[in-house]
Amino acid sequence: MDGEKKRLIEKEEKEVRDEKEETDEVVKEDVIADPVVEEYDPDKSGAGPIKDRSCTDILCLGLLLAFLVLWVIIGMWGIKNGDPTKLMYPTNSFGQICGQGEHADKPFLLFFDLTKCISLSALTGCPTPQVCVKECPSDSFSPWMESQLPIPEVPSILGGVSIKDRMKPFCTQDLTEDLLARLSVGQLMERKYCPPWWVHSTNILGRCLPSLTSSMPGNSSGSIPSSDTGVVFNNSPTGEISLETLENAVKALSKALGLRSLGDKIIADLSASWWFIVSGIFLSMLICLLWIVMMRWTAGFLVWTSMLGTMIVLTFVTNMAYTKYSTMPEDLTPFPWSFNPGDYLERRGTWFFILIISGSFLALLLLVTVSMRNRVAIAIELIEEGSVACSQMLCTLFFPPLPFVLQGAVLLWGFVIGIYLLTSSSREYRVVMEEDENRLLNCGDVCWNPTTNLSFSLGEECTAWADNFTSVCNCSTVGCHFFRYGPSTLAQTLQLINLFGIFWGIFFMEAFGQLVLAGAFAGWYWTFKKPDNLPANGLSASFYRSMRYHLGTVAFGSLIIAILRMIRVILEKIEGKMAKYHQDNMIVKGVLCCCKCCFWCLEKFMRFLNRNAYIMCAVQGKNFCSSAKDAFFLLLRNIARLAVLTGVTNFLMFLSKIVVVGICAALSYILFSGSIKEVSSELPLPPLNFPLLPTILISMAAYLISSCFFSVYEMAIDTLFLCFLQDSEINDGSVEKPFYMSRKLMKILGKKNVGNEESSKTK
Repeated sequence: MDGEKKRLIEKEEKEVRDEKEETDEVVKEDVIADPVVEEYDPDKSGAGPIKDRSCTDILCLGLLLAFLVLWVIIGMWGIKNGDPTKLMYPTNSFGQICGQGEHADKPFLLFFDLTKCISLSALTGCPTPQVCVKECPSDSFSPWMESQLPIPEVPSILGGVSIKDRMKPFCTQDLTEDLLARLSVGQLMERKYCPPWWVHSTNILGRCLPSLTSSMPGNSSGSIPSSDTGVVFNNSPTGEISLETLENAVKALSKALGLRSLGDKIIADLSASWWFIVSGIFLSMLICLLWIVMMRWTAGFLVWTSMLGTMIVLTFVTNMAYTKYSTMPEDLTPFPWSFNPGDYLERRGTWFFILIISGSFLALLLLVTVSMRNRVAIAIELIEEGSVACSQMLCTLFFPPLPFVLQGAVLLWGFVIGIYLLTSSSREYRVVMEEDENRLLNCGDVCWNPTTNLSFSLGEECTAWADNFTSVCNCSTVGCHFFRYGPSTLAQTLQLINLFGIFWGIFFMEAFGQLVLAGAFAGWYWTFKKPDNLPANGLSASFYRSMRYHLGTVAFGSLIIAILRMIRVILEKIEGKMAKYHQDNMIVKGVLCCCKCCFWCLEKFMRFLNRNAYIMCAVQGKNFCSSAKDAFFLLLRNIARLAVLTGVTNFLMFLSKIVVVGICAALSYILFSGSIKEVSSELPLPPLNFPLLPTILISMAAYLISSCFFSVYEMAIDTLFLCFLQDSEINDGSVEKPFYMSRKLMKILGKKNVGNEESSKTK
């Protein structure tokens, strides 16, 4: 009995032991099979700029590359056929430079009719024949007046020299000895071979300009008199010329040529004060940097203070207008049309108009402040967040010089090609005939060459150096002579392509900079724990993504803007052309004005849409059309927030630029005016031809630099705003989908992150 009881106890112990071992094995297997659950990390959720991307808008990138090849070919053609020295040195009507080549012994330029050079275009040529001469005229002479004398030409009267011999040094180079002997003096002048008159001239920058003195030298019989009426001569191929007209032409041409001496003075001032200007540029950069950092704490104060101040001013104006309106008598006389402000301020109707306007603005501002205070608070918080983002990513503030330099390179290349194309013009020739009243009556303006059986007419283009034509109508001698040195049709077409290339290139570089900055700031926003988990290479990573995947998208967006800008330029050209013929046609003016306004508005809208499309592309990696669609509808769903943010941002950016430029301009003016004697004694200020020049240049540089810095700031605000809107729509504050916005923004919206307490710590 005892033995059986003992065996039962041992059996139970064994079963308990086996059960325990099985339990331990199961637990062990469960431990091995179930890994440790890691804590959810929002920074690894892929909510920010995605890394797995593909190339977008490849066709547009290929189109850009093809255009660049075409642009290079156009540049090579222009360099081969152009000569920029034509714009810097005197050039005759055949496009040949005086003092060089076959005209090496003729360094001066003489104008046949200087009165055609009233405009500043005289620097590049006047619409009158121009010839290279060995010496400028030392006397005043009118071959036309001599040819009109009733007595035959007597060389002894002219000092032993015939009229043709006196004219020959000032005639065009295509005048052959045969034509000189065969044509009369009048025919030589009518066919633009020789000038009908010239005056005593002196050399000014290679041009022969008249010396208009009280006594102009000339010979006894053919000189141009200086009469009391001021008339030099009349009844000539160039019409009546007076000393006053000639003097105006000389002043205009001298003013144009005097720009070079003005440039020399400016260069001298720059060389003497360059280090002051450089110091002012660095000062403006420092002020911009400090201002952006301070916006983190001052944005709200500036916005609310400005709104309160505006309301106070509007209240004062409204009260004053109401007081004036209620106390003034009724207007009994018609409203006066006068430029004197006192006439309007004494009328009851004027103050009623001011009352309505100021009261409307005051009511509107109060309504916006009360009903949209949350949206204003969101805008202020986003502006402050933009300051934080720029402060934590200082490298972004110094990125704009790169696209700016690239834009400068594009502009320089286009400018150089434009100059070469401008000077690659070709010679144009026209059919010239002797004016004959009988020919016009019997033959008309059309004749033909019996040898080639080709018809031709007066003023028609013809082949250079062609033989004189013979007319069957007994017309006078017909010839093909040089008309002008003008641009060819091919050169004009290539110039338009070059202009389009400049637009496309500049807008491409601008768009590329926006895309890179958008990627950097989007990466900042979609980092959950800032600044601990911020990537050290956010800007460079965005630069790589933009270069590697999205150049086609940049090309697509910039191509649209370039096309719109080109259309606007063409409309301006059309308006300029039609203004000559439709000066009083109000319908044509109205249509052109509407077209220009529409395309201006369309370009502004597309630039705004492109900017937001680049932000969405930087975040999602989609092509241009998809990114533009997502950005447009996202902003459309939040149009009120967009309007408030745009208004507040534009006001602060305007105020910021005014502050930066004002500080730099005031300091530079005080410095160069010598107002602070202690500073003037310590710093030896150089003597300047234009004392205000450094102040103007520093102010301009401060404006450009502030525009570059604040463009980064504006891009940060726009990117954070779009990311904020997307964050509000795709996240709900849970552990799996936490909000990435700051605590202040969540507080304004009445939202919060729930779940893991650690994951709710945003900024």
